[in-house]
Amino acid sequence: MRVGDHKTLLKQGGHYAELHAIQFADHPTHDECQDQISEFARDSLNEASYNIRSQLNGILGILEISSSTFELSPKESQELTSSVYQSSLNILKYLEMLENKILVNQ
Repeated sequence: MRVGDHKTLLKQGGHYAELHAIQFADHPTHDECQDQISEFARDSLNEASYNIRSQLNGILGILEISSSTFELSPKESQELTSSVYQSSLNILKYLEMLENKILVNQ
């Protein structure tokens, strides 16, 4: 067993120095952590934006069909309404997921 202060034990090498190196190796700096969080936030925002835009495009397409000069049967009208409703729920889900990701990483 070696005895000494921190600096002395590090200079001597051995198990103490190895454990110290393992414990403090490859720890990201504060700036590196902030960069990783920023990258994660950008990726999350991009994913949410894509998913929300996809759902909105579907809703807009359905609204365009339903406002066209074509007559829709009650069944077709119900299917379109159901599709718009489901897409709206999906938008809310994507927004909630994005909010949760942001809150977790603050």
